[in-house]
This record gives sequence, C-alpha cells and structure tokens, in this order.
Amino acid sequence: METRSPGRKKLKYSAVMIVATEAYFSDETGRALGKALQDAAAASTEDRAAAELLASLFDAVDQGGQMQLQAAVDTNRRAIAMAEALPSRNEAELQTLHANLGLMLMQRGDLGAAADALGKAADIAERTSGSHFATALVPRSRHARTLHLAGERERADALFARLL
Repeated sequence: METRSPGRKKLKYSAVMIVATEAYFSDETGRALGKALQDAAAASTEDRAAAELLASLFDAVDQGGQMQLQAAVDTNRRAIAMAEALPSRNEAELQTLHANLGLMLMQRGDLGAAADALGKAADIAERTSGSHFATALVPRSRHARTLHLAGERERADALFARLL
C-alpha cells in the first residue's frame, strides 16, 4: 500500500489553488499569488499553513484594487472547510473566517446565508469566550441585525433581547 506524505498532498492542493487563483485574477497578480502558494507549500509539509494561506488570500487584489467578491466567498468557504478539518482547530481563526464570510455575503446581498455565517461566528465566540464578552457580543449583534435586514424579525428580536 502506497502512503503519501502530507507535503505531497499540500503541493497537489497548492497546484489546484494556483490554477484557480490565476483564473480569478489578472495574469500578473495571479502569477504572484500562485508563486506565494508554491513557496508556502514548499516551506512546510504539515500543520495549518494551507488553511492560513487561503485565509490570507482575502488580502489579494486585482488590478482595480478590489478582490472579486465571488472569488473571496469561494476562497473563504474553502478556508473554512480546511480549518474545520484540522485535528487541532483554531476556534479564533474559524470565528474570524465565518464572520468575514458573513460580511461578504451581506455585500453580495445574500442576507440569509450571511445570517447563517454570522450566527456560526457568534456560536463559536460564545462557546470559547462566553456570551457576555465583546468577542461574542459583536458577532451576535451582527447576526441579529442581518436577520432583521433579511425580514426575520421574530428571530432577530429574540437575539436582540438576549443581547440587552
């Protein structure tokens, strides 16, 4: 039975990301991001580097200075899936990824999906720091506000009442 090293798997994943990145961005930016992915894959053979690399792609820009929104949503979802699959999950990172996804989905006008993502961020925050800390109150208030904007007044009101 053939075994594959984590480094080989990561390199294969990076190759896929390079192709996807070049498809989303201008040639020059796509090549630069692709090289960054290759360098990161070569630098480490295990741990959370691949998930962190995907999370860092949010900072990438195209020639106009803005990352394409659909590319950002897709990349964030892949980063979440990878981060959730890690044996030693970083809950703070997952909270941030879900919150970022929620904000991007709001910008795209998908309020229902945005509320779900913000709710996951708030759930993680409440589980890790407690419901009365700012790290949990802010995402829960965004969750409630997004539900309200989406027309789910009763659910939103129940969350707002809990926050007060």
